[in-house]
Amino acid sequence: MSGAEPAKHSETVQDTVQDTGQTSAQELARLEHEAAGGDAQAQTQLGRIRLMAGDAGAAKALLEQACAQGSLEAQHLLANLLYGDPQADHGKAGTLLLKAAEAGLADAQCQAGRMYLEGDRLKQDIELGVYWLQQACLQSHPEALFLMSQIYGKGEAVAKDEAKAKLFLEKSAEGGHAGAQFEMAASLLGCENPSSEQMKRGFAWLKQAAMQGVPLALYNMGVFVEHGLGGVKQDAAEAVRWYEDAAERGLPEAQCRLGRLCMDGAGLPRDEAKARQWYELACEKNFPEAQYALAILCLNGRGGPLDEARGVALLEAASEGGSEHAPYTLGLLYDQGRGVAKDEAKAFACFLNSAEAGFGEAQFETARRLAEGRGTGQDLAASQRWLTQACEGGHARACCVLGLDCQTGGAGMEMDFDKARAYFEKAASLGSGFAVCKLGEMAEQGQGMAPDKARALQLYQQAASMGEPLAHQTLGFLHMEGKSLPRDYAQARQHFEKACEAGFAESAYNLAALCQRGLGGPADSERALALFEQAAEAGLAEAHYNAGIMRWEGSGCAPDPDGAKAHMRAAAKLGMQDAQTALAKMEQAETTIAGQTPAAAQTGQTGQAGQAAQAPDPEMLARAREEAEAECARIAAWNEARSFGEDKAPFLPALEAISGAGIAQLAEMADHGDALASMALTLRHEAGAGVPKDAQKAQERLVAAAGQGLACAQQLLGAKLASQSEPDLQMARLWLSRAAEQGDPLAQAGPGAVLRDGQGGPADPGQAKAMLEAAAGFGLDGAQCELAKGLLSGDFGEADEAAAKGMLEALAGKDFAPALALLGEAALAEERFEDAFQWLGKAAARGDANALAEQGILLEEGRLGEPDPARAAECYSQAASKGSGKGAWRLARCLAQGIGVEADEKRAGELEQLARELGYAPDDAQPARKRKAAPAAGAGEQSPRPGFFARLFGKMFSGA
Repeated sequence: MSGAEPAKHSETVQDTVQDTGQTSAQELARLEHEAAGGDAQAQTQLGRIRLMAGDAGAAKALLEQACAQGSLEAQHLLANLLYGDPQADHGKAGTLLLKAAEAGLADAQCQAGRMYLEGDRLKQDIELGVYWLQQACLQSHPEALFLMSQIYGKGEAVAKDEAKAKLFLEKSAEGGHAGAQFEMAASLLGCENPSSEQMKRGFAWLKQAAMQGVPLALYNMGVFVEHGLGGVKQDAAEAVRWYEDAAERGLPEAQCRLGRLCMDGAGLPRDEAKARQWYELACEKNFPEAQYALAILCLNGRGGPLDEARGVALLEAASEGGSEHAPYTLGLLYDQGRGVAKDEAKAFACFLNSAEAGFGEAQFETARRLAEGRGTGQDLAASQRWLTQACEGGHARACCVLGLDCQTGGAGMEMDFDKARAYFEKAASLGSGFAVCKLGEMAEQGQGMAPDKARALQLYQQAASMGEPLAHQTLGFLHMEGKSLPRDYAQARQHFEKACEAGFAESAYNLAALCQRGLGGPADSERALALFEQAAEAGLAEAHYNAGIMRWEGSGCAPDPDGAKAHMRAAAKLGMQDAQTALAKMEQAETTIAGQTPAAAQTGQTGQAGQAAQAPDPEMLARAREEAEAECARIAAWNEARSFGEDKAPFLPALEAISGAGIAQLAEMADHGDALASMALTLRHEAGAGVPKDAQKAQERLVAAAGQGLACAQQLLGAKLASQSEPDLQMARLWLSRAAEQGDPLAQAGPGAVLRDGQGGPADPGQAKAMLEAAAGFGLDGAQCELAKGLLSGDFGEADEAAAKGMLEALAGKDFAPALALLGEAALAEERFEDAFQWLGKAAARGDANALAEQGILLEEGRLGEPDPARAAECYSQAASKGSGKGAWRLARCLAQGIGVEADEKRAGELEQLARELGYAPDDAQPARKRKAAPAAGAGEQSPRPGFFARLFGKMFSGA
């Protein structure tokens, strides 16, 4: 319950004059007759009536006559009449007021006390103020009693005395003071765990205050009646009447509540347009709750027109007013780019604002973004703090994430099954079926306790009854394999169906296998194919494989070789060796059917005529070669100079020779729009060559040169924007693209990579490939390496492993470190560990620190024979010293656990921090066990699946 409004501390004649109602003509005539005869009481009463009628002159004359006869009431009324007139004699007013107070008029004593305390038209005097209030209290003056209760409660003018404050407040309420009655109600109803007697007395006081029209009392009466609190009979219609009375008196809380009732159709007809009207009234008083509610209606076009701009403005106002929900919703809009420009940094700031205001969902979202580094720098420690705060506030998903971290040792936390169980138990008490299921998993696996399969099964079934899809998936697996439960394919189907509806890819895969083989129900090839493809969309390699087999064989569909090969390529890309073999067999079979040899099929030739058709025009080739050589010559000086990296000295003579100027003339030429001169000055300011070293001036000159259309400047600006501590990928992409359009090979390599990866804008694999091919044609090894990487992974469409490896081997012949490392990665994927070790060694010798770290992993895991932890640790140490985050992280692990080196926890901590500073922070979470069906027809069994924990973490953080 909100507190009562503070008492007024100033009084005018309107505060003193009470409305006596309509006076009859006969009574008025009597008063006029008696007043004319000199009756002071009649003069006072008639003066009061004239004041009510607005006739101050007549009132003043009558009151002065009564004052002359010693009427205390007249003195009080006249004093206030004079106070209300700026031109009147306020000294006389004070004299009259004090004279009435000294004569014992309680109203005058109370008013004098107030005015002395506040220095309002009487010189401030705390002692006199308290004295006069106490004099009025001796006469049980309700207003004076109320003021003295506040004075004793605050201890400002007298020593604080809560007992006296309570006594004066109760006497004031008994005397009929509405504010005191409301405060009595608040003190009784607002205490912790009020007794039934306190509730009864509090409600009685509340009702008395409401009957006197206190808006907050009227509102709280509505709350009591709406919810049936304190034994009051619940009555929605009566609650509405209380709310309406408070709303008509301008109380925004009541106006907002009526808006909500119109939205819900509770006690009022459902009417979103009327709800908007109520919210609008409350918004006029800047009531944050109403601003938030109206914003939601505007953003969704409910109860009136869609108005995203108004919605955003209302959310901003509600956020400034302290709403905890408004900044969270505003953050969602910035995240989606709805009604505002998409801006992850602003989204994070809004979520943080809401989190700091105590909103659990915002605390959870803030933790998520800190963990991912979205809109802010990655900070796992801060993420854990917000998760803990959300958990303490009763956010079930936050408890679950903390439980998972403790269960798996993820997010940098130590593995601690006791803490994990405590977090899951709290989440379970908050209604999380997922937490109940995880407790079952811990019981089944004996994590932090002796294995208890019976208890685990009970918990799985409890979670399933709560609708938890993970529990349905687990029970389906147990029924399918006959573990802990009787083998029952029909039951397995039912559980997989429910988990599949929630988007669990593994359940879709398992259900597809059962449908394909007719286990637990009729065989259904069409359904099986649809389910395999549903699981394939989620990234399960074996689902792609099985879908490919079915489309090739025409099982559940018409034969579809193209679709079959597409699935096989996807499975192969996910690391499934069987899919690569199947794809080769499919392509060989198609070639045989077409009557072609495999060699002809690869080249697209069908005989001598085909070869002739494919032969290029010699003249066309000659012209193209000449144009390419001319282009290469035009940019040779630029690229040769740029190949020196940060040492720009060889670049300067070429620039200055082309611009035809020396250092003294460069500034003047640059100021007059010469782009080459601006570029020359850029490099000189960067190096401090002939001019002062000045990064700011270098940047200004570079932007000028780029804006004037100089391709190499555009390329350099784009590269700088992409590589700065807070990269601006959109602008980097723009400048690189402009340079690439002019044929700059380094720029073509840049946009080729960002277009392929979708950095700073949408991905465009086709354009990316074309640009990288153009850059590679100029002999740029980096572009050729990026092109090979894309061909190897299928980023440009279909993978072309043979062409990719050919390019990489050619680059390896030049000892190009990135190509050597990629060949090492390819050998690792194919489990050719000796080859991988050799390629990685060559890359390491050329300065690739991460390749050294990969060599260490092979040695530590014993991929080349017996594990060699000491040699592995040495590799990690060398990699870390050369700036490898992976090397630092792996060495930290060795030092923490004493693997191959003497344990050193302090040094381990330092290296872990170094790894994070170098941008390396791996996901330490361990995947949950794989639950899959017996292989369906043709299904491979060795392909890895995506970690379940990673997918679950994403699902939980997305608010699912």
